[in-house]
Amino acid sequence: MDTFCSNLPRVTHTKRLSEHHEEILSLLQLAHAEESQRVAAAAEQALEALLALFKSEDDARGLARLHPAPAPENVGGPQNSVTVWGALTTRNYAGGPQRGDLEGTLQYLVSLGEATIVEAVEDDENAA
Repeated sequence: MDTFCSNLPRVTHTKRLSEHHEEILSLLQLAHAEESQRVAAAAEQALEALLALFKSEDDARGLARLHPAPAPENVGGPQNSVTVWGALTTRNYAGGPQRGDLEGTLQYLVSLGEATIVEAVEDDENAA
């Protein structure tokens, strides 16, 4: 008797899910589409701003190549030496993600705004 009573809410929940499966699935698909559009719009704005930042960095780098700053004279005393333990790579030296990493991530987020098909899984159809 206790087992039957303790399973009653779960059975009722499962029954309601099976009865309203199509409606729930369509609501989830609608919510997924709306959220994907929202994420894609925000990512598109961030990507545009990031590319503008990269352009200004490129322009500044190009200007620095054309008109380099004069090298400072070495008039100070000797400095302490620095020892680097481990492999020195552009990833751990630059201190963060590279330009392509950021751009690729934002382009993926922008692509979420495109139509994504959310369908029932075969296991769901077999269970119904």
